[in-house]
Amino acid sequence: MVPQRDADLWFLDGNLIVQSELLSFRIYGGLLANGSPIFKDMLSIPQPANEAKIDGCPVVYLHDDPRDLKCFLRALFDYRFFPPYPAPTDFDTIAGVTRLSKKYEVDGLLRRALVHLASGFPMSVDEYSNPDASWPIIGNLRVLTFARELSIDWILPVAFYRACAGNTIKDILHGERHRGVLYRLAHEDRLLCLEQSQALRGAAAASVCDFLWNPTTIEGCKDPDGCIKNRTLFRRHVEDWRWNKDILPLRLWEEDDWDTLEVCKYCLTAMRVTRRGALLAFWDGLPKRFGIAPWPVLIKTKTETLQ
Repeated sequence: MVPQRDADLWFLDGNLIVQSELLSFRIYGGLLANGSPIFKDMLSIPQPANEAKIDGCPVVYLHDDPRDLKCFLRALFDYRFFPPYPAPTDFDTIAGVTRLSKKYEVDGLLRRALVHLASGFPMSVDEYSNPDASWPIIGNLRVLTFARELSIDWILPVAFYRACAGNTIKDILHGERHRGVLYRLAHEDRLLCLEQSQALRGAAAASVCDFLWNPTTIEGCKDPDGCIKNRTLFRRHVEDWRWNKDILPLRLWEEDDWDTLEVCKYCLTAMRVTRRGALLAFWDGLPKRFGIAPWPVLIKTKTETLQ
């Protein structure tokens, strides 16, 4: 089959053609070499006089995914395509740019992509509750396999959590397809997700909602009968509705829920404190659930990576 010319990256005055599978790009070799030491070395090798050319341009054949390559090259040659955070983007673009920027050592572009990526992976409970991501957050196996592939460990706790929350057992066991590609977890990661999918929906979920019924009577309560009644009703609400809807610990109780909980101010204050403590304890233990380094180590790694 004849390779297809990419409509966005085919410059009539370009002097180099880059091809991956059946997609070709006509770009500027000097600019490419200036941005990447890998390409600089590659293009500095003299070509044989009888080397085949297209439209008078030398051809470089790459084995990268053509979709990743297009994202990477557009980010290099079109400043409007992938501007810095907080400009909106999407995960496919971030993944493609990250993957090839790292491979071809385009450090500035790699950092830009990782800043975008980081905006979707909070490092604290408060950030999780109020995300400021530049891309539509997804919680599937594609993200988790990407993190493992590139050893981006500081996003793993949330990536694992979202994989457990957003994927069926069938997906975890057999993988999921996106644009014709099957994304399947490694054996150990499948076991972790299967184990924690159950644990997060069980004991972990119960622990962060324990404030609704424990203790039965809160010290200082001005209306024990009324407060206990309403707390009991909300306990059933959480069990019968939210747990049945497969909502995991970090979304089991939202800020708006406090407005509908009719209890005295003493109970409300105590319950807020108790719930906050349980949520922080759950968050602090999230990396350990998946065999990952604790948050302080991950935060340090992230900070060093984004410098």
